[in-house]
Amino acid sequence: MKKIAVVLALCAAAGLALGCSAPAAPPAPVADAAADTASTDTASTDTASTDTVSTDTATTDTATTDSSSPDTSLTDTAAADADSAGGDAADAPATKVFAAIPGARCAPAERIGLVSIYAQSGGTGALDASATIEDIADPRLPKSAKLSDAACGYFEQAAIPPCGSCPPGKMCGLSGGCVAMPVGVADVKLVLTAGGQAQTFAAKDANGAYGSVTLPGKTFAAAVHWAGLTVTLAETSVPPALADAKGKLAGTYDKPAALDLTWTPPADAATLFTHIPINHHAGAQTFTECAVPATAGKLHVDAAMLLPLSVVTGLEFQGIEHVRFAAAQTPLGCVELRFQTLQYVDLGF
Repeated sequence: MKKIAVVLALCAAAGLALGCSAPAAPPAPVADAAADTASTDTASTDTASTDTVSTDTATTDTATTDSSSPDTSLTDTAAADADSAGGDAADAPATKVFAAIPGARCAPAERIGLVSIYAQSGGTGALDASATIEDIADPRLPKSAKLSDAACGYFEQAAIPPCGSCPPGKMCGLSGGCVAMPVGVADVKLVLTAGGQAQTFAAKDANGAYGSVTLPGKTFAAAVHWAGLTVTLAETSVPPALADAKGKLAGTYDKPAALDLTWTPPADAATLFTHIPINHHAGAQTFTECAVPATAGKLHVDAAMLLPLSVVTGLEFQGIEHVRFAAAQTPLGCVELRFQTLQYVDLGF
């Protein structure tokens, strides 16, 4: 019997508290969200005009391209107190604007924020946006991959020992005591600019900011604001869907032996990315992530990185993403941005 559990939409940065790297993935916006959370106006009158990023904010000599280093972890470039990732915004250095580096990514255990500008392959072609920031990184996330190869990494959460009853806002940690639980930040604001216009998405609560993009085109500069800090990204385009994308799962969803994906390399190539979490019944921050240049045209995932995920009701493959990554390190933690197209791929069953 087939056991297929496909979750296409990005989980509410969900990527943060649920191990999405994506990423992991942003909440799918409701149909009327744009009317409630987004406003479109000219950049000359928008209050966020001073946040608009010019291409000068990201120096091209330090940026890595999507194809050359799709899974690069961001090096901490903040001031000396950046290691206090859960600290006070008041401890931030004088510079409070941080330019995201194209091609860079946050290490899963260091990421506090996920920003996504995305389209659904096979849909209307409309774009949506989401931005979620948490006050601290999830302490349960593994700091490094247990298994890895040139394309993929398998991350396994350590067992959490019982710690009794924790007070509100805390949970059992890996050390056996109660630790702070990540909490969504309610003052997040995402500003996209394109063609002399700006659109602002403002959070109403801890679920972050989200809505439908109404600006023209698929290329935008971005700025995300919270807690007195700003992360900026120079103009970046949403890459197209990957043509002829196909998948084949060797074995079964209960006992996968290998996963192979193929597609036609596009002219506008970014990074092919997939995030495969452990079966949701397990409730752990265990997952496999793979990223290769979209010019490669293929991806192979070994059984060793799939079997541990296929517990209870089987493997829950999430589909693929054609994505342009960027990331910025701030005194409060790392923020990752993704301009992406999401695609479902049938695995041949």
